[in-house]
Amino acid sequence: MKRFSARRIAFLCTAAVAAAALLIAAGVLAWQQVRTSEYHRQIELGDKYYGEGNYAAALLAYQAALDISDEEEEAYVGLVRVYTAQGNTAMANALLERGMQKTPGRLLSLLKIDLDAAGQTAQDGGGEAAGGTDGKTDAVPVLDSRLLERFASTDFDGYRLKEGIESSAVQGGSCDVRAAGIAATLHFFPTSENHNVVDPNTDRPYSRLIPNAVTLDDISRLFGGAQTVTYEELESMRLAGLARETDAEHGDVVSFTAFGCRVRIACGADGSVSAGAWNEIVPTGENAGSAASLTGRILDATTAGGVAHAEMQFASSSGEVVAETESDGYGSFTVDLNGGDYLVTVSCPGYITETFECYVSEYQSVTERSFTISPALAEGEVRIVLEWGSYPADLDSRLRGEMDGGEIVTVSYREKQAYAGGELAAELDVDDIDGYGPETTTIYDLNGVYEFVVVDFRATGGLSQSGAVVKVYMPGQDAPTVIEVCSGLEYGWHVFRLDHGELEVTNRAAATSPGAVK
Repeated sequence: MKRFSARRIAFLCTAAVAAAALLIAAGVLAWQQVRTSEYHRQIELGDKYYGEGNYAAALLAYQAALDISDEEEEAYVGLVRVYTAQGNTAMANALLERGMQKTPGRLLSLLKIDLDAAGQTAQDGGGEAAGGTDGKTDAVPVLDSRLLERFASTDFDGYRLKEGIESSAVQGGSCDVRAAGIAATLHFFPTSENHNVVDPNTDRPYSRLIPNAVTLDDISRLFGGAQTVTYEELESMRLAGLARETDAEHGDVVSFTAFGCRVRIACGADGSVSAGAWNEIVPTGENAGSAASLTGRILDATTAGGVAHAEMQFASSSGEVVAETESDGYGSFTVDLNGGDYLVTVSCPGYITETFECYVSEYQSVTERSFTISPALAEGEVRIVLEWGSYPADLDSRLRGEMDGGEIVTVSYREKQAYAGGELAAELDVDDIDGYGPETTTIYDLNGVYEFVVVDFRATGGLSQSGAVVKVYMPGQDAPTVIEVCSGLEYGWHVFRLDHGELEVTNRAAATSPGAVK
């Protein structure tokens, strides 16, 4: 047996202890890095929600950051600002006192001075202390009319081509189909008018059949992402036939008719509906007609303001021009049209002429739709315009570039301008937080490699169902490159890579968590 001296054994023991210490230190460092990353993610969330006036969500985010670390001032500052905005000066002062004991942050001292001054002013009768009402706690409920219209008029083949079919199950003469793109189940079953709904050659519904009913996985999808909708909010939407009833199977139910569908949703005793509620949407074809009108605005991509005196030309699917109009001094327009699909060409001096696809509803007398056009590009510029539907309410544009000089530039709602070599390299022109867009970014310096990502800021999971479109305006091109959102996304959408002015469309998921997408 090999023998070791006492010195050798001591050396080996010391080495083993040192190695273990290194492993422990590495583990602690990795853990600290994760905590630091999550801390900054929560601060970022809090800042965003505070900027929106969504104080309830901001409080949760800042408190989560404080739970991670109570020795950094950002979380205290965020909480104090929210409580101050809500008029809760007692909580604001309590947080300030706690924060000033934990960290000697300069901002906390300044906030303390401001709070003391505001309190003194209120005591002196010189005005109210800083405050206000509670911020919104949820997305504002907005009925997604286009979604209902799609349910009212889309047949199985339309779902198959547009949304993709996840699965189908035949039982008896009925068939349930999972539509991947809208996270819904389509129900096809025999009726007195139509005895056969399943094609025996495919074990799927016949291609031209409209579902008898649709069930959404998450009914908030129908209300612009609002997790709860009160009965009073439903009443404010002026929904036809809105009523509360009792269903033997589903209990309390609210029902209404809108955009060619009869909608039924399980509700609470007070008539409010929530995200996971049972629901049934039945296409009825009611209220379909031919006479309608289209109204909206022509928007400037770089300001989101109206474009005055833009000329509009409406062509039918056959290419025949059926109507023309011009926006007024505020960019608004109204034109009488029959229900159906149109190609709309918008032109105005100083802007890039564009053609849009537009659907005018048969189920309502007035369809609202706005069109965003871009000012003409200066030499060496690239413009990026993000547009989407009502849900999710907040999609964010994120641009990151590595310049030839080695500088890293980033543009987002937090850093709206980025400089390289002392010159403006890129900027966020418009930040939209309540749906539809436009959200616009302009690149001025093409001497680098950029990547563009879209983030579902609230992590709703609805990015693939958002209808998001990114338009990239390139130098020397008459029309933008249009990139439609792909399927299978969670929080991030990697849209394209721009290498010294050469566009590479990637259109894939950004493999990252919502807070980490930069």
